Amino acid sequence: DASQVADVSYYVTQTLNDCESEMAKIVVSVGSLAKPTVQDVSYCQGATATKLTATASGTLVWYESATATTALASAPIPSTTTPGPTSYFVSQTSGGCESDRAEIKVTIKPSPVSTISATKDSYCGTTSTIVMSLTSGVDLTAATYSWKKDATATATTATISAATAGEYICAVTLNGCEYTTPSKTITKHDSPRYTITGAGSYCPESTSKADVVISFTAGTAPYTFSEAITGAGTSATTTYTIPNPTGGIYQLTSLTDANNCPMTETGATVEVVNLATP
Repeated sequence: DASQVADVSYYVTQTLNDCESEMAKIVVSVGSLAKPTVQDVSYCQGATATKLTATASGTLVWYESATATTALASAPIPSTTTPGPTSYFVSQTSGGCESDRAEIKVTIKPSPVSTISATKDSYCGTTSTIVMSLTSGVDLTAATYSWKKDATATATTATISAATAGEYICAVTLNGCEYTTPSKTITKHDSPRYTITGAGSYCPESTSKADVVISFTAGTAPYTFSEAITGAGTSATTTYTIPNPTGGIYQLTSLTDANNCPMTETGATVEVVNLATP
């Protein structure tokens, strides 16, 4: 593994009793050690790196730079904390000679660290308009995606439209580096519904009118509503009572619950009739 640079010749004789022998020729070959054989390496950001390696017949000597005067104690283990290129250098020694240094380029590829963003975290009823995408400090133009909903593969696109209820994660791969996002949960809320009772016909002087009772059968308390006869109201529970009702048709004209979900169905009605005085 030594490449010859030049030959230097020397000559020697001996003398004895004033006689000198013929010259003997000594050829000294002056050569240099070859650089170690190396290979560039790359890691994903945050991956576990191993000691750098090189191939040589002599003893390897490692340096942090091309001009460093102090050798490292052993082969370095590259840091993978920060993306970008770094170079290390290695020579070999043999017979008191040291070769030139070979460069090993170490490239740390950025991890596609991302989080899931959603236009909303929940939706009402059966129809979702939620769009989910990824937010990252890394350019994901060349990335690929593998979405899972409740541990089942669901999409390979950069975004998901009309995302329905469930727990989502996405494995993002960029330049061979993969990152799995923290989970994102989308929640479905039932739209509020109600029933109403208390229909009846009463004489004007009646003191035994049945209460009109509104029962909220879906949605989450408290409820905010507007009723056709009595106007605006709220209820912290699943029932709301209108005592001693006057005549008219009782019906909720609007209804929202604690999740700000609106009523989507036409509400039930009851009629209270005030009979005419005979």
